[in-house]
Amino acid sequence: MKKQISILFLFCCIFSSVWAEKTDLRPDTIDSQQRLLDYYLNEAVRQRLLQHYDQSVDLLRFCYLINPQNATVLYELSNRYTTTTKLGLQYAQMAVEADPKNILYRKNYADACFNNGQIDLAITQYEILSNTKSPSQDKYAYILLNIYNEKNEYQKCLDVLSQIENRNGPSAQYDLQRISIYEQMGNRKKAIEITKNLTKTYPYGFEYQVLLAELYLNDNNTKKAQQIIYNVLEKDPNNEQAHRSQLLIFLQQKKAVEADSTIYSIFENRNLSVDFKIELFDFYFTKYIENFSIVLVEKSLATLLEQYPENERVNIRCALACANDFSKIDKQIEHWNVALQYNPQNVKVWATVIDLKQLVYLAKPSDTTYASLIETCDEAIEANPEDSFLKYLKGTVLLLTGKKEQAFAIFEQVVQDENLSSEIKAKTLCSMADLLQAKNEIKEALLLYEQAYQLTPKDPFLLNNYAYCLALGKKDLAKAEQMSAIAIKAEPNNYAYLDTYAWIFFLQEEYTLAYMYIEQAIQKYNEQQHLSKDTETFATMNLHREEILKMLKQSRKTNSEK
Repeated sequence: MKKQISILFLFCCIFSSVWAEKTDLRPDTIDSQQRLLDYYLNEAVRQRLLQHYDQSVDLLRFCYLINPQNATVLYELSNRYTTTTKLGLQYAQMAVEADPKNILYRKNYADACFNNGQIDLAITQYEILSNTKSPSQDKYAYILLNIYNEKNEYQKCLDVLSQIENRNGPSAQYDLQRISIYEQMGNRKKAIEITKNLTKTYPYGFEYQVLLAELYLNDNNTKKAQQIIYNVLEKDPNNEQAHRSQLLIFLQQKKAVEADSTIYSIFENRNLSVDFKIELFDFYFTKYIENFSIVLVEKSLATLLEQYPENERVNIRCALACANDFSKIDKQIEHWNVALQYNPQNVKVWATVIDLKQLVYLAKPSDTTYASLIETCDEAIEANPEDSFLKYLKGTVLLLTGKKEQAFAIFEQVVQDENLSSEIKAKTLCSMADLLQAKNEIKEALLLYEQAYQLTPKDPFLLNNYAYCLALGKKDLAKAEQMSAIAIKAEPNNYAYLDTYAWIFFLQEEYTLAYMYIEQAIQKYNEQQHLSKDTETFATMNLHREEILKMLKQSRKTNSEK
């Protein structure tokens, strides 16, 4: 900052000396000022190119002192202050006033008006630009078209479109845009009229015939729509757009048999592209899933897989179709592995495979399932060596299987990654803190919990573990109680969180509250016993219950004696 001030001071001294030497407006004085302006303007541009933006702004401000009407200086200043700010808008306007014929400055001003919410001013500028003799005049007209469309001023959209067409001559492209505008206006009659003319002008343009069918369908004229689609498919049986429209017709008519038959014919037609079939699958089997049987979905996928056994996108959909059926987990993993052969950099797929193999290991813990799980983690990391998230996943696997020291070592590597997301970094820090807490290294654990808390202060799992560690260390129990309360509010049926809350009350000698929450914790565990095998936590809860009950009885006895 001091350097910038000194530079400005130097400029002001030079500027003052020039004016001190020559205070009149003789030609030699004007030339001297212009040379000074040109020099510092060029230097300002050079500093900008070097990304020295503060120095560039200082130089431009000095140029402005020399000549506040110089359009180039004003334009550069508007960009340095950015056209999204009011100051940038002000400089952009001044640049246009200084040089009204400069298209670049006017475009800059139009954008500044738009970015600052001055839509009417922006429209005025874009109208001027769209009428200038410039190769970009159509581009400005289309910007106007989009603005009017956003404002639902459809007649003005049509006027701009006519202006463009008058310059360039008739084109089907302009008619298609008109059709879209009339559809938005709700004037389907006019849209159908224009489309009919297109089908007459281009009798072999099947896309226009299909569009006409879709317009009739939207107008509830199913009979005409169906007849057009039949005619198109008779002449062009592999017209994908017509097949899509035919299926839509049957779905809207709720003709399940015809819809199923259309699906079968589409997926079995090898002349139709795989991309079209996948698009169809994604759209119709999600939007109209209630219209189709699981058998049809499975058969369609089986047909796709038979035709394109190594297609990544097909295998992904086959994998997703198995997602809710644990008995098909091996098949699901198989499909994901095929997808990874074609894109080994897909971190999300690797993460999915690791999660699935963890489920397999938990269901059947053995050396074989463990080896397969670790092997997958290593393959994922080898394919994506710079991705710390996969290393984090390997750490969680090692933690799951009791390899605590190895897990901690990997977590230490993960948290060094500056590009790691806040969420994953917080989870990693929390896992490290949990390991330290288990070793009774409370002070070190609390430091890591606090770091994680700064990153994700609303994570209930972190809040619970942090609170429990504070309780173990008997540190700031008021803070621990507050954190534990937030965790329980987020997950009121979590028995582990209720246990923590109970123990914090116990340490604060609130034995009645402690007993109430430990009873709730044990009750919730018993309700969820079929879902949980967390015997370690259950054992801890029982120990806590004994301690709390003992102190509660003693407290009541003491109070009664008083």
